[in-house]
Amino acid sequence: YSVDLPDDLTKGMTYYDNNLGLSFDLVPKFTTGKGKLEQNRLVYVNPDGGPKMVFTAMNNGLKEDMVFDEAPLNPDQTWQYKLNLPDTLAARTMSDGGVGIYSADPSLYKNVSFSGDMDEEKIKSARTSGEKSNLVFAIPAPIIKQSGNTAKGNPSASFVLSRDGTFLTVDATGIDS
Repeated sequence: YSVDLPDDLTKGMTYYDNNLGLSFDLVPKFTTGKGKLEQNRLVYVNPDGGPKMVFTAMNNGLKEDMVFDEAPLNPDQTWQYKLNLPDTLAARTMSDGGVGIYSADPSLYKNVSFSGDMDEEKIKSARTSGEKSNLVFAIPAPIIKQSGNTAKGNPSASFVLSRDGTFLTVDATGIDS
């Protein structure tokens, strides 16, 4: 597993499965600033006063936090990402509220040798048209943590995946302090 986070997040983040040779892009459709390395984290400050996006490398992936310096005027917020998936991957909502990115059987990707062009075409076809049941990437469900002694309400967040699997939206409600 690896990830590429550019200084300019409008270019999108690219997630890689280094073992299977699969990758996809996640591109924010909202304003972000340029990324700066601060205390082993990559921080994108929103020039429009929205939340900072803070990315921290973890052993099992990448943690993304959206940090508000002050309560937003609207306690209900929405952020949308474009999912750029190749034909070999499909996105589905998981039972825990996260989003899974799935491929066909991993044996179609590991150490595959072809005896001819026809074999190669059959494998490529199986990768794209085969049942996508192998979980390759998992995007954890969003959560909201409020800090400070004045925190009130019951904030919540959830993912909404478009029917065609090309847009991922974070819907947050009740962000009030």
